[in-house]
Amino acid sequence: MLPINPLVQLTPLRTQRGVARLAEIIWGNPQPVRVEATATRPDHISLTLAKKLPRKPVLAGESWGQLYDQRWCRVKIPAGSARWLHWDEQGEATLHINGVPYFGFDVAHRYCELPVGTREVWVESLCVQAAIWHPDAKGLGAEGNVFRGAQLLQRDDEAWHAYHDLNCLYDYMLDLRAREFPGVPRELFSQTVQPPLTEVSPLYRRLLRGLDTALDAFDTDGVGALRQALVNVYATARDAAPLSRAALTGHSHLDLVWLWNEQTGEGKAVHTFANANRLMARYPEFRFAYSQPASYEAVARRSPELMRAVRTRLRSGQWEATGGMYVESDSHVACGEGLARSFILGQKGFQKLSGRRSRILWLPDLFGFSACLPQLMKLSGVDYFFTTKTTWNTVNRFPHSSFVWRGAGGHAVVSHVTQGVQFNNTVSVEQLRAVANQNQQGDIHDEALMPNGWGDGGGGPSDEMCERARRLTALRGLPELEWDQPEAFFDRLAEKSAKLPALDGEIYLEYHRGTFTTQSAVKARFRELEQALQLREAALVVLGRKPDAGLDHAWRRMVFAQFHDYIPGSSIPEVYAEGLPELAKLTREQSAQAAQALTTAKGERCVFNPLPVTRRTVVGGKLLELPPLSGVSIADAVVKEVTAVVVQGRTVSNGIVEARLDARGNLAALTVAGAKVELAPRAGELVVYPEQPANFGPWDIDRPSLSLGQPARGPAQIVADKSGLTVTRKIGAASTASIRYGLEPGGSVLRLTVELDWQEPDALLKLHFPTNYRGREVRCGTPFGSVLRPQLATSREVEAMWEWPMSRWATVSDEGERAGLFVVTAAKYGLSCRDGNLGVTLLRTPRHVGFEEHAKAYPVHLSRLPKPSTIYTDLGRHVIELAIGSYDATALRAEQPAVLTETLFTHPVTYRGKPMAAAFQGLEGGETLIPHWAKPEGRSAGQQSWVLRLHEVSGQRGSTKLKLAAGWRAQKINLLGESMSQPLRGRTLNYEPYEIISLRLSRD
Repeated sequence: MLPINPLVQLTPLRTQRGVARLAEIIWGNPQPVRVEATATRPDHISLTLAKKLPRKPVLAGESWGQLYDQRWCRVKIPAGSARWLHWDEQGEATLHINGVPYFGFDVAHRYCELPVGTREVWVESLCVQAAIWHPDAKGLGAEGNVFRGAQLLQRDDEAWHAYHDLNCLYDYMLDLRAREFPGVPRELFSQTVQPPLTEVSPLYRRLLRGLDTALDAFDTDGVGALRQALVNVYATARDAAPLSRAALTGHSHLDLVWLWNEQTGEGKAVHTFANANRLMARYPEFRFAYSQPASYEAVARRSPELMRAVRTRLRSGQWEATGGMYVESDSHVACGEGLARSFILGQKGFQKLSGRRSRILWLPDLFGFSACLPQLMKLSGVDYFFTTKTTWNTVNRFPHSSFVWRGAGGHAVVSHVTQGVQFNNTVSVEQLRAVANQNQQGDIHDEALMPNGWGDGGGGPSDEMCERARRLTALRGLPELEWDQPEAFFDRLAEKSAKLPALDGEIYLEYHRGTFTTQSAVKARFRELEQALQLREAALVVLGRKPDAGLDHAWRRMVFAQFHDYIPGSSIPEVYAEGLPELAKLTREQSAQAAQALTTAKGERCVFNPLPVTRRTVVGGKLLELPPLSGVSIADAVVKEVTAVVVQGRTVSNGIVEARLDARGNLAALTVAGAKVELAPRAGELVVYPEQPANFGPWDIDRPSLSLGQPARGPAQIVADKSGLTVTRKIGAASTASIRYGLEPGGSVLRLTVELDWQEPDALLKLHFPTNYRGREVRCGTPFGSVLRPQLATSREVEAMWEWPMSRWATVSDEGERAGLFVVTAAKYGLSCRDGNLGVTLLRTPRHVGFEEHAKAYPVHLSRLPKPSTIYTDLGRHVIELAIGSYDATALRAEQPAVLTETLFTHPVTYRGKPMAAAFQGLEGGETLIPHWAKPEGRSAGQQSWVLRLHEVSGQRGSTKLKLAAGWRAQKINLLGESMSQPLRGRTLNYEPYEIISLRLSRD
């Protein structure tokens, strides 16, 4: 017999084989089971209904279903059989025991222990890609979801634990080996010479010896001896005083829609919640957190029994409901009130779920973060912010892990970004080392938050993750691990807030810039619903009525559409095939209900202004002035005398605005009130940019594309009408475009209507307004307020911002913002600006989601939709409304771009009824404080009230005087309706830069 093995450099290979040996003996005694299934169906039904349907036997290897179909399977469990059910199919399946969702089967969760005495189980299967992020997620079969079979197994618990004991040390050893030998491949090959241990750390050398000794025990005395020997190895590797900590939280990021439709997303929530609930029973230390009250509501509808179990876990503290918003909303496209309602509905949902409000805004996957978010958080009781998305930047690394984010108004929230890892973590050695080593503020706060679990139908955390967490904690070089909830982590971090770095303004994501424009029709219908809701609520305000259930439903559906893969245009065609008709239906319903409420028998012909700002409108050829939130008799309305519009040659004028086109049809000159707007040549030029993004076409605009523009300079036909000029020409290879430049009597803007027959795939279309304005920054509208962005090439950070979001308006000006150009749009949200050239992004036509990199998760031949006529978005006809004018930051309120983007594109409503007025009659002074929305409350406890939302848009502080009807008083409140001050004394309202103000107006 030879002496002890001196060649411990061979131990990695021996350990690899030891792990494989243990894996082979964990599962045994297979017993096939009989599976019977209902017919597949596109609508998802409950188990109660499924039990009444006929069933047929299912054989292993069969394929079934079209995309997002459901079927139910019954499985009989023989008496005295093994208790572990192994279910193997490509899609997702949720095990039900005694009628309650119990476990989710997917690529990351294949085995479930059945309770003692179980004789029958039901399995709900969905024909959808499971766990899109998992390496074993290979898509569906050619004919649907492949069911590979089901069987009962016995688990050797000693082998199970020994496997994790050895495998965790094996992974730890491989990680150390990669650091000891940087040039050696991580993969182990027996035919390769193993690197000698000439110069390695004592830890690595002792780890190899310990593993070799433990494997000796395995070979001679079996699994128990191996486990006993590994205790000593762990003791040697454990750090008594680790320098870092990781707060592990169970997590499963769930896209409510994306590569699946809404009802399938609901099924994924049930699937995930069932797993989290079961894991808490098996691992008492395990903690799980989930955001999005919309998902909790879906689970409650589909399985009230599971929701009761979740509430029990919430009360125990094992489960935390936190997230701030109703859904994880996009923060660029929605108007300010839309974002506010996501917080309002979210906090109502969290309060209902757990008896308290959420304190974290949880947005791991958003495509950039508006500067108004911190203030909205503060106004809704949310103290902390979390994301991982900033680590996706492609040019400049995000600088912080823990920091204080200060929004446009200086409102500060403690924030955390997981550097080095994403949100589908598995408690691997590599991830743990990354989260500790890349904690940029680890010298101030030695703890990082680490969400773990497979998202998007991957069932969340697993038994394996919990086993790894028990073993890998505080191994030398790794953080100390403890399962905890996100809010507790942030409470500890907040104690160090005074020492954390600050980050001011928006958090711009250097990625996914195309989502400001993709799916133009969806964004337009979404904006129309916003306007319909504004109209409906304004009508309720002036009538003194309460909101009803229908209005609440419409708001929930609109906020649902704000989800960050819905309104950005980054979902499959099915989402929009369902969503577009719903948005249009809700718009019709809310508009009709508003008109019906305003109408009375034998009433006068009136016109109603749903906006809380004074405006002018043309009715019957007359220019009428409409007070805020008022219904005015057309016969009695104040009529403004104005100069008629004159068109002469290529010039159009109304006495205020004069615009002249050149012979090519471009805008050659623009004056407003006698002041020249400094346009450069070729203003109003359409430019087509070829697009071939390196990745994720529906999401991304790549920088090279914006250097390859092809201006539309072919022959133009210019036609005059009574109030404007229309320029028509061919653009691109197969498209036509017309731009009408028009004026209205008394109007201060040049209105543009762009009509397109757009047939250019893989292309982006911009409308450019080159100017001579070279102020350092461009002002862009945000949902509330605005943000300044650099337009001059001064740094790499500036160069990385080649496409911006805007909340439908932007300005470019000289320094000081006293002279410039503004553009306002009806429903456009993307733009670029360099050296004074403002480019509004009108359309882009990438492939639909599912016809690009994600095709394996969207086998189109299994879709129930009719075969598409094109795989590209937004081909076809479009009508796009926008306007331009002269910008002066000190202009009167009515001429501020933030007001014009509302008054120009939100139409007054004519009705037959009585004239009416709201309590609010306007503001005196404070021109950059903009009334935004009227929110009804109705009458309660003898008091009539409603809420006026305002926001400051130019970074100014000041005061304004409220003009209120007699008997009304005003009081500042937060978004949740709670008082922030005593009622205003007098009518003076002070405001701060970018402040969002909610005033409750009330009377007895």
